[in-house]
Amino acid sequence: LHTALHAAIAAKGGDPEDAERWVLGRRTLVDAPGLDHERLRGLGFTDAELETLKAGGFKAGIAMQALDSPWNTLQVEALTKTLGEYGIEVVAVTDAKQSPTAQADHLDGMIAQGVDLIFSVPIDPQGQSETYKRVSESGVKIVFMDNVAYDMAPGKDYVTVVASDNEQNAVFATDEMIAAMGGTGKV
Repeated sequence: LHTALHAAIAAKGGDPEDAERWVLGRRTLVDAPGLDHERLRGLGFTDAELETLKAGGFKAGIAMQALDSPWNTLQVEALTKTLGEYGIEVVAVTDAKQSPTAQADHLDGMIAQGVDLIFSVPIDPQGQSETYKRVSESGVKIVFMDNVAYDMAPGKDYVTVVASDNEQNAVFATDEMIAAMGGTGKV
């Protein structure tokens, strides 16, 4: 609740914390392990919404373009861990080995498994547009990673895209290289 509302409730002899718990539904997930309530509230979620999410029995799939690097493996591990904290079961993790055809088959398989949500890195954003549209039209929610299939509208055809800030990554890498070279040298 806004600080002014806290003050008004207290001025009338009420308990602002009790009022906030009642309004936000905080009675349901307080002390739940692994959840950062403050961060989630900062994003606009109430504990009642989070409880609904945890109790929903949702299933997710992760359709990777490849699992041949530590970066991709870490992405899958982090997604699986975080989804699990919210009661979402990861029922499929696939490695398309950079084959758009294999990835299309994997996505179709996830639809057949009844997933509610798919996280995916499209291999060929233009060539796979129809594949991802088929996923969206099936009712499965899509979260793209690093790039988006062509001709798809955010909020309509997919939920969001999560991507690295490659410009900032270049700054970090440059700083590390400068430090490793002692501040001098040719690149």
